[in-house]
Amino acid sequence: MSKHSRILVLSHTRKAVSEIAKRVSRRISDLSRVKIMTLHGFCMKTARILGVFNKNARLLKDKEKKEFLKKCLEIHPVFQEIDTIEDTIENCKNLLITPEEAYCLLPEDLAKIYEIYEREKEEENLFDFEDMLVSVYRKLSSNHKLADTLRQQFQHVIVDEAHDMNKAQYEIVRLIQNGSFFTVLDPNQRIYAFRAGGGPLHRFERDYPYSSRLPLTVNFRSTR
Repeated sequence: MSKHSRILVLSHTRKAVSEIAKRVSRRISDLSRVKIMTLHGFCMKTARILGVFNKNARLLKDKEKKEFLKKCLEIHPVFQEIDTIEDTIENCKNLLITPEEAYCLLPEDLAKIYEIYEREKEEENLFDFEDMLVSVYRKLSSNHKLADTLRQQFQHVIVDEAHDMNKAQYEIVRLIQNGSFFTVLDPNQRIYAFRAGGGPLHRFERDYPYSSRLPLTVNFRSTR
């Protein structure tokens, strides 16, 4: 196996993945040797491989989610804006907070609608973008043999824009890294804080006390 074929590079957007691929291709002629994916794309593929979703399950896309939440609100009306409810549920899942745990952290009405949303989604064989993260995390954290099998596939894991990782993403990466974990980050450039991004930043040095920091001293992106 080529030394490049066990490198996994993760970022947040397709645009970033495309840019990384262009830069890597200047160094490596056969780009197929390096897996470059979005975090959600990696989790989607992993979820399919692990069989965490029913084979007939369908992704609930962003535009559909609001309509689906409106149906849930017919079961249990909540006097909150639909965007607030949607953001609350997304943040709970990005922070790996279950509906049961939400009752201790949220107003009861919001926790209830979160519970109903999850129940109705399961009954209709649907899953959302956050489920890709949550389901993969639960599967790997509860099955160490499975997690170890996945770890053996990648000798090096690299995360671009790591300052925007949320808790679910961070925990998944910790489960799949096999000793070589490289992050590229700038704590001053967090843009996904509204989606619970950036929370694990303070954990890096605690979780990896023997890691090295390589500061970038030249700015190619902006003026003074």
